[in-house]
Amino acid sequence: VLGPVRRTSAPVLLSAEGADGQAALHAFDFSNLLDDSIMPSTHEGGPLPQEPTGAMRDDAVLAYEFSVRVGDGFRWSEWSKPSEVTNFAVEPKIVEDAPVSVDDLAEMLKPTEATVCEARPPRAESQTASLSQSLQYSPDGDMDPPTWITVARAPLSDELPVDPPFGLTDAAENCIITQFEVSWPNLTPLAYIQPDKSQAHIFEELLKSGFLPAYVPPCVVYRLNVWLVANAADAAPIDKLPEGVAAPEYESTSGAVLYRQIDLPPTAFSEPRGEDDEDDEFEDGFASKMLSHTLSALPPDRVFCCTVEARFQTHTSVEWWTPLMRSDEFTVERVAPPAAPEPLPVCELPTPEHQKLTVRTALGSSGLLTVRWPWNCEGHAAEVLRKATYTLELSRSTSRPSLHDPTATPLHVSGETAAGRPQGPWVEATSMQLYFANFETGQVAHEMPLQAQAERNWIAVLVASGLPLEQTSNQETSSLSVDSPNELPFVHLRWRYKARAEDLAVIPPILHFSAASGPVRTRVVSPVGVPQWSLTCPTRAHRIVPSISWTAWSGTAYHQLAFRVMQRSKKKSRRRSSASRARLASSASDLSVASGSDTGSDASPTAASARHQRSGGRGTPSGAR
Repeated sequence: VLGPVRRTSAPVLLSAEGADGQAALHAFDFSNLLDDSIMPSTHEGGPLPQEPTGAMRDDAVLAYEFSVRVGDGFRWSEWSKPSEVTNFAVEPKIVEDAPVSVDDLAEMLKPTEATVCEARPPRAESQTASLSQSLQYSPDGDMDPPTWITVARAPLSDELPVDPPFGLTDAAENCIITQFEVSWPNLTPLAYIQPDKSQAHIFEELLKSGFLPAYVPPCVVYRLNVWLVANAADAAPIDKLPEGVAAPEYESTSGAVLYRQIDLPPTAFSEPRGEDDEDDEFEDGFASKMLSHTLSALPPDRVFCCTVEARFQTHTSVEWWTPLMRSDEFTVERVAPPAAPEPLPVCELPTPEHQKLTVRTALGSSGLLTVRWPWNCEGHAAEVLRKATYTLELSRSTSRPSLHDPTATPLHVSGETAAGRPQGPWVEATSMQLYFANFETGQVAHEMPLQAQAERNWIAVLVASGLPLEQTSNQETSSLSVDSPNELPFVHLRWRYKARAEDLAVIPPILHFSAASGPVRTRVVSPVGVPQWSLTCPTRAHRIVPSISWTAWSGTAYHQLAFRVMQRSKKKSRRRSSASRARLASSASDLSVASGSDTGSDASPTAASARHQRSGGRGTPSGAR
């Protein structure tokens, strides 16, 4: 590659390298190197990052040798012999004279109360030991990344108001469940690269000429890699796979999977030291600080570790990243998803109490859903629904809750899949009311009673009405309209988390939705025809009993009978009743005298009927025969 033709600048007097130390004039020039560090990669795009350190490392990249020729403006000389090969692909690593105090670094890496994964600060063998002496290097000269990364729980947001509503507080607490703050020391660039001391006198002479600017170390750019190591200690091992599924061959020796990769912007530089800084023993003009990054929405019940890679930000920077630091393994705690909505058997409540649940249904609605309310219910019922962070949603169901369904399809041998689960669309009911019921005592209250905090078996009941319409070929599923008879007869239910978009982006996805419930019936088909009343004589029963029969659907689980009193019998006067009893006693006495063996009480029809009732209908009294 031929460089541009330039005029030779004024020569610089440099001392020669030799025993005599004679000085000689040297000419110099500045050349822009060819940035050929971009190499083709064989990796293709995928759901997970596949290149933790970027392109493949190659020491031949940015390796140059130089030749020079001179001329008088009319002709050129021959090219000189090439110089020694010089590699400009410089990687950041802790140099021998790193201007970082071991004690100061150990002080920065001290754990706090929120720390879940502590760093291992360097330990100097003596007070004069440098930072590089506390590290380990490979035979090839590569630095073994030290454990200087600290992982701590993310703090609660400081942007909450003084008296925040329940929704903001709940969202802020859910955001930090799987959030972690990763911190590592942001050392000065002089800790990773310094001029060669053997060439220091040459730089000084070039700086005096005014043609060479002062030396400024290149800035360090960081990359944070998050590795999925294994399942939690109390969970099933990650290597227990279904039969026929082979474990992948990971590039890392530990078997970890590169789960997430964050390239930090090139603004994470060390802050300049102030004039009032007391600790100014180094002349680098920079102070070492801690650099942090927040990891949000990590999968729960998993073990992770972090590594930090770095490279210099220069015009001829390499495209691969050098491992710089690492952390120990830490576990993301288990997060339980919301349970599916639980329908309640409100038919077990007394009729007057059951009518309290249906008095506030949506206008024109024929369907009704009653589920247990598992969320916060402190305060008035209307305020509880407005401040709740979860809401009930429903979707059309093609299945039936009964095990005896003539419209059911044959068994699917392939089993359940993600595509076969309820897909929606999910909508909310038009009207939702909150009640408080006690199924043991059969009570229903519109507001939470005081005894509910002391007595057992009080349950918050959510009543949803105004269900979406059945989807037809001409209209989409919409909300309920007045006098609409075509509400969905069977639905699936689920809970949905209500929060802002910026909160949902960091809240664990497992909390966004609950599992969908099985098919739930929204209304019951009324009995067909009028109930038939009749008198029957059951088998092996010597009595006649009344019976009522009606025609209803086969899924009936509860029934209730209602009757209306058409006419009350008039009460007889006391005199007339006394006279009747006297005549009855007289006739019974005459009958007893005539028979000679039966008593008056046995011959009385009333007594016979009473005896028949006491005997349970097992026999017939002789007097009534």
